[in-house]
This record gives sequence, C-alpha cells and structure tokens, in this order.
Amino acid sequence: MSQEAGCDTNGGGSTITSVTAGTSGKHEETPVVTEDSSFVYACRLCRRILFTHEEIMPHSADSSSKGPKAFGRRGAPKQQSDQQNAGVCTSYFLNPDVSIWVAAESREAHCESGGTSVLPDTVYCPNNSCSAKIGTQSWVGSQCSCGVWVTPAFKIHGRAVDKLQSQ
Repeated sequence: MSQEAGCDTNGGGSTITSVTAGTSGKHEETPVVTEDSSFVYACRLCRRILFTHEEIMPHSADSSSKGPKAFGRRGAPKQQSDQQNAGVCTSYFLNPDVSIWVAAESREAHCESGGTSVLPDTVYCPNNSCSAKIGTQSWVGSQCSCGVWVTPAFKIHGRAVDKLQSQ
C-alpha cells in the first residue's frame, strides 16, 4: 500500500521514490522513476539554450507551507487532495547566483534602489531578436504551483521552455 511519494530535486538529478509497507510491516523506499540530469532548457520560440538542470533551485513541498490555507486566503476553493497536488511544479526556479543572466537587470535596479524596488518583473529570453516572455522575477519571492514559497523567485514558466536532451 503506497503511503506517500516524494521528489528529491537536488543538483545531481531527481529521483521519485515511493514508500511502501512491505509484508514484514517495515517501510521500504523503492525508486520509481530516475531522471538523468543531462537536460538543457531552451526558449520555445528561438530554441536558445537558457539553463541546465543544475541551475534549478531545489525546493521541497512540506505540508505546513502548502496552498491557500498556509497563506490565509479566504474564499479559496478547497484542494481535492494534498497527495494529488504534491510535487506538481509547472515552473522552474533559477538560482540568481548561478544563472547570472536571469537577474542582471533586476539585481542592478534592486541595488540602486537600496532594496526598495521589490515589485515583480518579467523575465525575457536573453536573445535580443526573440525577447519572449519566459517568466517572472521577484526578490521577495513567489509561490510555486506545488504550494512552496521560494525566495528569491526567478520563475521560468514550464510552458515557455522546452526540455531537451543535451549532446
């Protein structure tokens, strides 16, 4: 009987595991899917390579920081199941110290304003001939679709990039 599924998104790749109760009653962790970290992410419009798997900031969905209940939103629809929504990330959060291009303009404006410029801004493809909107950035943070609050948030939308096998 499956009790929970977790997703480890550390820099070396991600492994989805399933915790099951064996016949002896002990919990056994068995890998279900193993994903190699040899992927690159490219702009969907111009195909310019934007980042690699190692540049993605890992975050884990813990039950205390999930969904509307954690942020006290009134009138929010009830979630069907925490297990259904766990680990469903539709965006990639980049580390601004590793992916320098994603935060160059924002970092300059943030430093010049003394940290008061914290409004969310748009992240565009760095290819000057493309300049497609690929995500948002906010030094205060943003909530992932899995419910976790990530700070600082340099969020690249999954629908704006293609995941490609690296050569």
